Amino acid sequence: MSAKTSPLRPIAAFVQHDWGSKVLAFVITVVLFVFSRDEVTRTFTVPLRVMADPERVLLTPVPDTVSVQVRGPWTRVSRLESEDFGTVALDLAHAAPGPMVVDRGSIVMPRGVVLASLSYDEVDLRFDPVIERDVAVVPVVTGAPAIDHELVRVRSEPATVRIRGGRSLVLATPQLATVAFDLRDAADDVAATVALVRPPVGVTLVGEGAEPLQVRLVAEIAAKQDRRRVRAPIERDAALVAAGAFVADVEVELRGDASALRRLTALKLSPVVIGRAQLRTEEGRWADVTLAWAPAVPDDVRGALSFEPTAVRIELPPVPVAPAPTTPPVPVVPPP
Repeated sequence: MSAKTSPLRPIAAFVQHDWGSKVLAFVITVVLFVFSRDEVTRTFTVPLRVMADPERVLLTPVPDTVSVQVRGPWTRVSRLESEDFGTVALDLAHAAPGPMVVDRGSIVMPRGVVLASLSYDEVDLRFDPVIERDVAVVPVVTGAPAIDHELVRVRSEPATVRIRGGRSLVLATPQLATVAFDLRDAADDVAATVALVRPPVGVTLVGEGAEPLQVRLVAEIAAKQDRRRVRAPIERDAALVAAGAFVADVEVELRGDASALRRLTALKLSPVVIGRAQLRTEEGRWADVTLAWAPAVPDDVRGALSFEPTAVRIELPPVPVAPAPTTPPVPVVPPP
């Protein structure tokens, strides 16, 4: 009795014979499947490149990226990367205030695919006109000048600089400061070239050369002035002595460099100023007093100081008039 024939025997016989034809048929089947597959879509994230407008400043932030959806054969789309699209340009010179609109034509599409859609965050574009303005330079100095000296003023050359930027930012920048300069122990005028502190973000300096722009500072240093009051004794000439006229000491105010006054005090001289008085009798009686430095005062101190007054006129009391001699009365003799 013959065995029952298995239904899988024909398949087994097919698999075991003619391998070359079978492999070729499989390859053809795969190629036909791949190239006849339907189109597919895929989304890529592409950087947004903002092209500035030289006449306007953008006030609102814009997204860094946009979403680009493309359509094409699976074999082409599957090989694409975000870098294949480069960047998407937003030209602010042609952008109108209001909702942001990205030009689809600015997207470089790889060969073999088409742009299906473009999406990005909704943004209302707002602009500020670009203006230029001259602003003051504020010199900044630190440190104290030498003892008995003081800072009179600091000036900048130039005194103003020109800035450029959005109107609101420029108007909010009334001045620019310099980098601090140290005046420590300066006893004479000081000049130095220093840099300006950079303006706020969005504001630039107008002018030649690379930022930061430099300016010249001139600090004027002067000796401190002081004053002191002293009494000057008076020497009388012979006529005043003979007349018995007394002339009181004159109060004098010393003025000049504080260091010279301090040195004069340290010398402990007395007197410092001396007066010499002469008698004058025209239209009354006067004492003309001429004041001068005492001989012991050094010449350099005299050159740094002055005093007031340098001369005074003092009215003297009139000379007392002696009473006229009196004649004794003649006694009256009564008649006998």
